[in-house]
Amino acid sequence: MRVRNSLVFGVLAGAAVFALSACDNQDPIAAGTTNTTPATSTTGVSKTAAPTKTTKTTPAASPAADKDGCPVTASTLQKASGLDKGWKINSGTIKCDQNWATAGLTAPTPEQQGDGVMVFQHRDGKWTKKGEGSSLLCSEWGMPASSDLCTNA
Repeated sequence: MRVRNSLVFGVLAGAAVFALSACDNQDPIAAGTTNTTPATSTTGVSKTAAPTKTTKTTPAASPAADKDGCPVTASTLQKASGLDKGWKINSGTIKCDQNWATAGLTAPTPEQQGDGVMVFQHRDGKWTKKGEGSSLLCSEWGMPASSDLCTNA
């Protein structure tokens, strides 16, 4: 009885292996699946295309400041600001137009935080701090009235 059960098991196992191996030869498109392995010929050589030549790319250059110094980065204005330790130029508040820039500040503590901005001018290739304020009148700073950085009233 033991030999008969072993023989039946062996026949069933062989039939299952044979049936499953036949499934691997189905057309993947007809079966609704995709084959991600490269096809090989009977000689074992891959039928996939030769590897393409790779080229080294360089990262895109950052946009250069135009003749009036805009755009300007927070780190550039931070250097020109002369701020005490702990105070920082808030990069999200920088406005730049016609050789002038304004930037809000981030204070070291919430108690020190205000609503004023710093005013900078670009001249002779560098930024310099001109002052601070919360209401910027163009005439007080010498800023062009056509800029969006100050008011005329």
